[in-house]
Amino acid sequence: MASPSTSCTWPTSIAHGPFPNCPACCGLAGSAGLWRALPGTGLVELQWPAIRGEWVRRTAVVDHAGLWARRVPLRLGGQPTAVMAAEDFLIHLCVHLAINHQFSAPWLRGLLDVHLLIQEQLLQWEPVVARARAWRLATVVWVVLDLARRLLGTAVPGQVLTALSPSPGRRRALAWLTLDCALLEMWPGGYRHRRFLIQTLLIDRPQDAARLVGRALFPEAAWLQARYGAGSAGALWRARLEHPWRLLTTARA
Repeated sequence: MASPSTSCTWPTSIAHGPFPNCPACCGLAGSAGLWRALPGTGLVELQWPAIRGEWVRRTAVVDHAGLWARRVPLRLGGQPTAVMAAEDFLIHLCVHLAINHQFSAPWLRGLLDVHLLIQEQLLQWEPVVARARAWRLATVVWVVLDLARRLLGTAVPGQVLTALSPSPGRRRALAWLTLDCALLEMWPGGYRHRRFLIQTLLIDRPQDAARLVGRALFPEAAWLQARYGAGSAGALWRARLEHPWRLLTTARA
């Protein structure tokens, strides 16, 4: 099984079981980059778990054990490894484009990965729909597949989009974001208030949206201590007061 595009986003995994030291290697961010200094030798990025991040942790229920059990073995450079099952990888790509990048750089290249995966792999659409809904990622997957179908002519069955579609009110709100223009015109991403709107509107359940917003404004003490160096009780309270204001006024923590 080959990578679906030259952007090299196909995730591979350790062949003999989950990497036991991966959480330590990746740290709190959940990822770590390993690379060689020689030009053209590429980058290997460790991520644990494969579909990760604060948004996912607060709003989704990804079956990480199932992801691992369904992995597909292959050999790269004579070494045994594995890749995600195509259906799981499709969901991973949708989350990566929508949540990790908020439809900014690499713009259409991220959508092209989705298009080429669907074009080259014999996908089973029933599991895609079932897992996206069970993992509370239906809106994310619907938005990305709808964009791929409209912008690239991707062969996404209509019944799949119908099964994943959010409410009419949510669809109108998402249309207001003009995500198609963002991809085609390469709108910048980064620390802007727009990313909060995107990430909030892509949450399947209102209660999860409330939880994410609450934790974004009022993080746990350990996060505040690490971010603001709040070593004393007084410093911690100052960080609690400063953080929401900073987030609302500058769009960054």
